[in-house]
Amino acid sequence: MIVAGFSWPIYTHNSVAAVLDGKLVFASEEDRYTRHYRSREEAPISALRSMFEFLKNEYDIRPEEVTDYAIDKDPSKFRLWKFPILQKSLVPLFDARLGRTDAAFNKLPEVAGAVPLIARNPDAGLAKLFIVRVFRSMGLAAPQDIRIHPVEHQLAHAASAHYFSGAHSGAVVVADGYGEIEHTTVWDVKKGEFEKIAGIPNRCGSFGILYGKIAEAIDMTPWQIGDLSAWGSYDAEMHRRFSSLMTSDKKLPCCIKGRARRLLPQSESEMKRRLYGPIIEEVLQGKDMRWADKGKLRKDIADIAWCGQDILEKSVLKLVSWAKDNTSRDLLGMAGVTFLNNRVNAKVRNSGMFKDVFVFPASDDAGSPAGAAAYVYEHVLGGRIERKRLTSMALGPKYDSELVKKTIWRGAWKTRNADANGVARLISKGRVVACYQGRSEFGPRALGNRNVFAKASSDEARIRLGRAARMWWWRARSAAVLASEAKRYFVNPTQDPFMDFLLEPNKDGAARLLLARQPDNLMQIHTVTKKENANFYELLRAIKDIGGNGAVGSANFALPREPLVETPADAIRSFSLGGFDDLYIDGLLISKT
Repeated sequence: MIVAGFSWPIYTHNSVAAVLDGKLVFASEEDRYTRHYRSREEAPISALRSMFEFLKNEYDIRPEEVTDYAIDKDPSKFRLWKFPILQKSLVPLFDARLGRTDAAFNKLPEVAGAVPLIARNPDAGLAKLFIVRVFRSMGLAAPQDIRIHPVEHQLAHAASAHYFSGAHSGAVVVADGYGEIEHTTVWDVKKGEFEKIAGIPNRCGSFGILYGKIAEAIDMTPWQIGDLSAWGSYDAEMHRRFSSLMTSDKKLPCCIKGRARRLLPQSESEMKRRLYGPIIEEVLQGKDMRWADKGKLRKDIADIAWCGQDILEKSVLKLVSWAKDNTSRDLLGMAGVTFLNNRVNAKVRNSGMFKDVFVFPASDDAGSPAGAAAYVYEHVLGGRIERKRLTSMALGPKYDSELVKKTIWRGAWKTRNADANGVARLISKGRVVACYQGRSEFGPRALGNRNVFAKASSDEARIRLGRAARMWWWRARSAAVLASEAKRYFVNPTQDPFMDFLLEPNKDGAARLLLARQPDNLMQIHTVTKKENANFYELLRAIKDIGGNGAVGSANFALPREPLVETPADAIRSFSLGGFDDLYIDGLLISKT
C-alpha cells in the first residue's frame, strides 16, 4: 500500500512525500527543482514528477497505481478567510509548467469526477484536479479513483514527530507559525492514537512569528538571528520588554499577553500586521536597526537577538513542561518551524524533562506532507507505520553516474578519479571541497551528500569556508564527527545524526574543532555512523588516519539564497560560481587550480 502526501493549498516550502509499506521512502521539496528558495507559492509539480519516477525505477510502481493522496491542510477548518485559501488552490492549476491552461479540462469525465469533492471541500477537489493536470503534463491518463485525504496541518506535523521517532506512545509538541485554527498544539499519543490536549489559537499570537518579525526588523531570516544571538548577551531593559509579553493560564500553556484575543480570526498577513507590528514597535521603540551585517558587530543588535532567542526558549520550555505535566510520557516528539532552531531544541533536551527527545529534521512546512501521508496510511487506510526511528534523510531522487558524466562532459571539465582518501588529503591541506554524492537529502541541512568540507581544526579554514560559501563572518559553522569520537570532544555527548541540537565541547573539542567554535561555547555537530552514511563515514575515517582528528568542518552546498544543490548540473553551476577549490562528484574530482 502506498500514500503520497503533498503541500496543499500551497504556501512556502512546498514538498512531496511517499509512504510505502509503512516506510517513508521518498521526500523532496519543490525549491530543489525550481531553484527558488522556499518555493513560495510554487506548486510541487517537479517534486511529484520526481516521486513518480523514483517509485517506477526503484519499486516498479507506475504513477497510475498511486491513488491515495494526503494533503497537509484541511481547508474546511479555516475560518472567515476562505477566499485567500481557495486562491492558493486555484492558481497552481494554471501553472505554465503544466502546459496549456485548458489541458486539464478537455476531458469531461475527469472534471466530473472531481465535482462532488469540490462541492464538499473546494480546495480538496481542486487538489484532485491538480493531480490530474500533473498526470496529463506527463503524457499519462490519470486514474479514475484518485482519493484526496485532507489532514489538519497541526496533526500532520504531530504525525511526523511521532511516527518517525519509532515510539508507540509519547507526547508531541507542535510549534508552528500558523495553522487552520491554531499555531501551537500539544498531543498525547497512545499506541498511535492522537489526542489533542491543548491548542493555542492563531489569534492569541505566536512567539515563533514574533521571533521572525524581530529577524525582519534586522533584515535577516530567523535562522540568521539565531546565529547572531550567540554574539549577544543579557540586556536588562530589552529583556524586560520581551518578558512582559509572556503569559499563560490553565487552558493555554503560553501565549502573547492580551492583545490578540480581541481580534477576529483573519488572514495570516492581516494577523501579522495588526498583532505583531505594534508589538515590535513597542519592544524596539524606534531603535535604529540598520547594520552593515558583514562589517563590525553591533553589540546592541546582537543583544536584541539574544533577548529574542531567550524569550523563544522560555516559551517553548513552558510548553514542554506543560506537556510533561499533562501526559507523563517519557518520549517527546517535536515539529513545526520553531524546532528548526537547534538552540531551542538543545534547551529542551538539556532540561531533562523527558528521557528522549526527537525532532523531525524537516520540521518546517516541508515536513508536514510526510506526516500527513503517514497519518492517512495508518488512520484512514488501516495500514501500520513501521515503528523504527528515522536514521537517514537521503530521501530524494537518485541520479545515475551516466548523467553525472554527461553533465561534466558538456562543461568540458577536466576530471580525475578520486576516493575518500584523496578527498581527505585535500581537506587536510586546507582546501575547501564541495561534495556531491548519493541521493539528495530532505530538509534544510546537508548531511553528507550535498556538503562543502574544510579542515575542522583550523581557524583559517573557518574563514575560507565562509568566503567560499559566502557566509557572513558571524554565522555558525558546523562540523561532522565520527559518532564513536563524540565522547572525546564533548561534555555529555549524545548522538545527533540530523544536527537538530547543539553540543558543548570539552577542552579537547574546543581545541580540535576551531572551525565550529561559537562565542556561547556551543557547537552544531553532525554525528556520523557507517550504517547511516557509509561514504561520509569513510571520508571521516580517512581524515582521522591522516591527522588523528575524526572530524571535518561542514556547510551546505548551496549558493546564497538558494536551496541545496539537487542535480549534477546544479552542482557544477554552484561549484563554478562559488569559491570552492575542488568538487568531488560521484567518484570524480574537479579542481579549479
